[in-house]
Amino acid sequence: MPAEYRSTPPASPAAEGTAAESRAALLRGDRRAARRLAFEALGLDHQCDLAWLVLAALSPADRRRAYLEHAAGVCPDSARLRKALAETPPRPAKAQIAAPEPVPAPSAESSPPASAPSSAEPASPTGRAPWAAVGRIALRRLVTSLLVLVAIAYLAAFG
Repeated sequence: MPAEYRSTPPASPAAEGTAAESRAALLRGDRRAARRLAFEALGLDHQCDLAWLVLAALSPADRRRAYLEHAAGVCPDSARLRKALAETPPRPAKAQIAAPEPVPAPSAESSPPASAPSSAEPASPTGRAPWAAVGRIALRRLVTSLLVLVAIAYLAAFG
């Protein structure tokens, strides 16, 4: 393995090899295999910085820095992690959401427009309620967050 990809301090050879496989999977676009192999490498040696870098690369931009900061705490001597942290922008501050403008209450005399869908009609062309997409996104984020917490708990307990 080239010196630029070697851990500092060196991880166990098995963990480093599995992390290299994880990186290769990431480069060929197989995100699922990359994630699985990175967690496998961390199970072998939680100080394998290459595995942490792969997990950070797989993470959404808003969580990437958190992964790198955690990894830098686990592997404080890793030049690769320090470089990745320096190149990663700081976490964005939570944007304040403006309050929505109030909707005027309908008067008793006005009738709904002829094009307004009735409550019996589907809310979207797919037949699903518009909040269903929001629910799926929220569920996906919840599951991802739980997986990250389980991985961190596993590393804390067995690392």
